[in-house]
Formats: sequence, C-alpha cells, structure tokens
Amino acid sequence: MREVEEENRALRKQLSLAQSRSPAHRRGNHSKTYSMEEGTGDSESLRAGIVAGNSSECGQQPAVEKCETIHVAIVCAGYNASRDVVTLVKSVLFHRRNPLHFHLIADAIAKQILATLFQTWMVPAVRIDFYDADELKSEVSWIPNKHYSGIYGLMKLVLTKTLPSSLERVIVLDTDITFATDIAELWAVFHKFKEGEDVPG
Repeated sequence: MREVEEENRALRKQLSLAQSRSPAHRRGNHSKTYSMEEGTGDSESLRAGIVAGNSSECGQQPAVEKCETIHVAIVCAGYNASRDVVTLVKSVLFHRRNPLHFHLIADAIAKQILATLFQTWMVPAVRIDFYDADELKSEVSWIPNKHYSGIYGLMKLVLTKTLPSSLERVIVLDTDITFATDIAELWAVFHKFKEGEDVPG
C-alpha cells in the first residue's frame, strides 16, 4: 500500500511539472460565476488523469487556460433523471480545474432538486442556469420515439434554440455517464477546430 502511495506522489509531481511547462494556446470564454471565490476545485493531487509512460508530445491536447469557463449542457427531466445527473455532476466537479457553467434543461421536479443541491454544496466557480424542459416538449413531440428516456432524450436536438445565442461552445452530456478525469481534456478538443467548424453529433 505504501509503495502505491509513493508511486502516486511521484506521478503527481511529474504531472504538475509537465503542466507548469505546458503553454496555454488560446483564451476562451470568460463567464461571471455565482461564486465569490476564485478557487476552481479540488487539489491538483486528486486530478492526476495521466498514467505514467502514456504521455507523448504528439498526442497531447492543447492546454485549457485555468480561467477559461467550460460550458456543459445536460437534459435532466423524466423518471429518475436527477439521480443520474447528481452522479455525473459530482464526477465532473471532483476532477475539474476550470470554472464551470452548467446549462440544465430540467423539468420542475429536477430543477427543484438540483437547485437545492447546488445551493447546499456552495461549490466555488460554478454557475448554473436552468431552462424549462416543458416549454420544449412541443418542439420534439412529433418525432416517433421508443427510447427509454422518452421525449426528453430528444430535447438535445433543440438545444440551439434553447441555449443563449452568444454561447460559442458547449459540451452536451448524457445523464448516464461518469467522468474519471478532468472535463477540460474534452474541452481542449475545441481548440483544434478552425473558425466556423461545428462538431457532428
């Protein structure tokens, strides 16, 4: 056990040295957060997502500046959706380094549950905006659907009508996933795109 802890400490030290040498390639969106604090999450030691010996100069994603806000959209409505979203959000928060802005498309029950949780957690550098899922039902109700998530699973199709037009980038997540590393690694993929390029769904 002690040997594993020593290896983890050495890995964290290597990772932190590599991160301090890595240049930031771009500046991104800056959103005002609800938090008064400037902290952005857990300690560096908890977020070592790189396995020793697996990193190479060719495969590394461009760095995401520490102050760059990462936008995340999640549809959270329907049966037991809020339970899955809580697990997803906790996994994102546990590994993150950057400020986060969650865009939650939620029904009334999920909104109440999630708003209460975020208020009690008081996590720094996190902003949450809610969008009413019931207002979007008419946009997708005409589409034949046999999926277990029902009509709510289709609401991702109308996110461009729902989210602010000023929003340039957003990561859209399903509720049934869990992050095992910093979401900034996924956000960094946006830095590879050229002006006007979109992500296929």
